[in-house]
Amino acid sequence: MDTYVHLDWETRSEIPLDVRGLHNYASHSSTQIILGAYAEGDQKVKLWQPHLEPLPAELREALEDPFVTVCAWNAAFERSLSKYVLGIDKPAAEWFDPMVGARYLSLPGSLEDVGDILGLPDSQKKMEEGNRLVKLFTEPASLGGTETLFGISKTSYHDWNSDPADWQLFGQYNKQDVVAERALMKKMAKFPLPQSEQENWVLDQAINERGMPVDLNLIFAAQQITEKEMARLKERLRELTGLENPNSTEQMLGWLRAECGYPFSSLGKAFVSRAMVGEGSLSDLGKEVLEIRKMTSKSSVNKFTAIANNVSSDGRLRNQFVFYGAARTGRWSGRDAQLQNLPRPVKEVEDNMERAVELVQKMDIDSMIREFKNPLDVVSSVIRAGFRAPEGQHLVVADLASIETRVIGYVARCDAIQDIFRQGKDAYIIFAMRMFNKLYEEVTKDERQKAKPPVLGSGFGLGGGEEKETENGDIYRSGLWGYAQAMGIDLTKKEAHEAVRLYREMYPEVVQLWWDMQDAAVNAIRHPKQIFGVGPVAFECVGAKVLRMLLPSGRCLHYINPQVNMVERDGRHGTYKKAQVTYEGREQGTHAWSRQNLIGSHACENAVQAIARDILVHGMRLATEIGFKIVLHVHDEIGALVKDDSALGLADLVRCMSTQPPWTDGKLPLDADGYENIFYRKG
Repeated sequence: MDTYVHLDWETRSEIPLDVRGLHNYASHSSTQIILGAYAEGDQKVKLWQPHLEPLPAELREALEDPFVTVCAWNAAFERSLSKYVLGIDKPAAEWFDPMVGARYLSLPGSLEDVGDILGLPDSQKKMEEGNRLVKLFTEPASLGGTETLFGISKTSYHDWNSDPADWQLFGQYNKQDVVAERALMKKMAKFPLPQSEQENWVLDQAINERGMPVDLNLIFAAQQITEKEMARLKERLRELTGLENPNSTEQMLGWLRAECGYPFSSLGKAFVSRAMVGEGSLSDLGKEVLEIRKMTSKSSVNKFTAIANNVSSDGRLRNQFVFYGAARTGRWSGRDAQLQNLPRPVKEVEDNMERAVELVQKMDIDSMIREFKNPLDVVSSVIRAGFRAPEGQHLVVADLASIETRVIGYVARCDAIQDIFRQGKDAYIIFAMRMFNKLYEEVTKDERQKAKPPVLGSGFGLGGGEEKETENGDIYRSGLWGYAQAMGIDLTKKEAHEAVRLYREMYPEVVQLWWDMQDAAVNAIRHPKQIFGVGPVAFECVGAKVLRMLLPSGRCLHYINPQVNMVERDGRHGTYKKAQVTYEGREQGTHAWSRQNLIGSHACENAVQAIARDILVHGMRLATEIGFKIVLHVHDEIGALVKDDSALGLADLVRCMSTQPPWTDGKLPLDADGYENIFYRKG
């Protein structure tokens, strides 16, 4: 048998995959494999129809043979279905996911989209009729449950009997997915996924399978409180506005502008915040309505539902982390509950978290109002506490300290930044010293807070910012001025511009890094197969199709179809021409595949976030090696579940995360801090 076998399952179930999650779907008693397409290496694709024959011996052998690697697009699906439906638990290390290979190349996760981008011929592309056929055969035609003359009706599906012609086409579609996957694997083989990233994916699969323990009593209580409060607040909105549907953005915006003096043509968060603090002439009634609307739109409302829907029968929430979800940097993204953007707890609740949790568990709304004023603020703030260690265990959680600032100092070879951390000092306080002309120990908490936006944003090329106009005529702030506003920190325009000037004066190596990265990318495109280094990173253009940034870890970032164009710029002495790099990629907002600009500061940001990710992965692997069972990782944070009598503790996790990877050559001082607790909380 060939070393590689390509596989694609088609399945059906009474429960929806997109609502209940992969583990619940795969393990549900109603879930069935209804078709299976497979191919050994380059051999002909075969089709297994379970209603006609048992699992073919050659396919079973491939799934059970530790020396055979099974390839499947989004392999976690095929692997889970094989485990729970067929009873064949093939370890993750024996699978390969070409979707991860595509993401490594900064391509989308869709088999169809990647086929289009890489120019597969029609004979190898995914079939266009796929969505219709999948919907027809994998979703129930009727869920049953109706009382009939012969008893309660059962779930029914369209199948080979009801729709024979479409069923035959469905089999062709299933086989064509294997054809497309195999063709794409061959195209991407020139840029293979590093073995270290395959190992990281295996670790990711273990973490996703392990799942996080959930306090279902807290989650269900929070859901009920939320439903009651949402109903009350929505009714209050109807009373105040007279609107039939106060949830309608269009209706609400029209009413606010006509009746309350709301000055903007958007209800975006930034515009609402500006109106609430006095910009324009918003009435007290308008402020009350917007405050209630803000409460009813809290994202935590949907998160409680997502957690409840996806939690497994053993009380674990699984498959929340998407490996290489951010294709530009390799960071993880999230699904379902989206743990990467859990709401920040309000201060009053954060300071009394155990009491807040107690009140939510008791569903004591009256006490919440008396002690914390707003019940929705309380339930939103305790969402992290919904992840609670089982009896006899606790969570150990640690977070990398100021990791992006440390990494930008490392990449730029900026001793001024590096020395801050070598001396164990705070980068925000150091910057505030210069902003406010004070000694280190004199800097106040508020002044340190004002230094955060410049330290976090100025390293990636933000200008001071100006007032700009949207298509609708609304005015917004750009640059550091707007960045600070989005963080809830009020800088004046003058302060923002001065902070940018000060940052560039304090850390000129960072500014030089932007220019060097721009020049290196341009030179790499103009001189294919030559490597142009910039500190610990480098650029190389492989042929005419791929520009890659070589990271110190050995991993690469990829930019598809790069070009250098000469563009006109305005300078102090008139216009001049400058080389501009563009590439093809996904737009952040629309997700459309289009041509993007790659300027030096953006390349710097990509490098810094990618290296920070590699440092986190290094810490995760060290922690796993010494026995930690990781259950979560969010941004630069790792959380593990340990037994109460375990020798492992916070100091061990901090040591793993603070240990410099060998590829840093000891030039990147790291630190981490955290806590041990029975439930998860904001660090």
